[in-house]
Amino acid sequence: MTVNHPDALGLLVALLGRTSVELTSLDNPGWSLQVGAPGPDLDHTLEEQDEAIWLAWSRAEDKARVAGGAAQLPAVVARAAQLAGVVEGGLDELAARRTVLHALAEWYGSQCDGDWEHQHLVRLAGGGSRFVLQIDVVETELDDIPVDDVVIDGLAYRSDGVRFTVEGDGDRLDVGLRAFVDLSALHDL
Repeated sequence: MTVNHPDALGLLVALLGRTSVELTSLDNPGWSLQVGAPGPDLDHTLEEQDEAIWLAWSRAEDKARVAGGAAQLPAVVARAAQLAGVVEGGLDELAARRTVLHALAEWYGSQCDGDWEHQHLVRLAGGGSRFVLQIDVVETELDDIPVDDVVIDGLAYRSDGVRFTVEGDGDRLDVGLRAFVDLSALHDL
């Protein structure tokens, strides 16, 4: 059954509520997303405009695997949602609607200098409507800036100055991502 979601963030929240989700940053740089997606196997497909703008996907053993360039996070999520049966069509439009996922992708892209992305990572894992997001902040504007535990209505976040961690209910993912993006903007002055 497909559901109407206004943007890629809504699709990611829907995926968290329906299946296992594992999103990680890649060192090439880019993103990889694996979700539970029952259905027929699909051969590896690659759409590439250039070295920075690309999207690849496949489905095997009831898992969809989607990867894309550093700025392609919303498109990666939209394609994974399609392969998991959460949404049909209109993927370009869904991915283009600006959300906090775009801001996270921009932050990640700004850290990628040829070295950082090979040593550090962004990882989101979850399922059953719960998630844990971990973002390495070493060698960024948030390096050595601790954040004491903050708990807000089904969401908790903190930073030890090495890793920013958010965990909570899937429908609070936007709040957790916004807390990180706002914190990074505050310290990037």
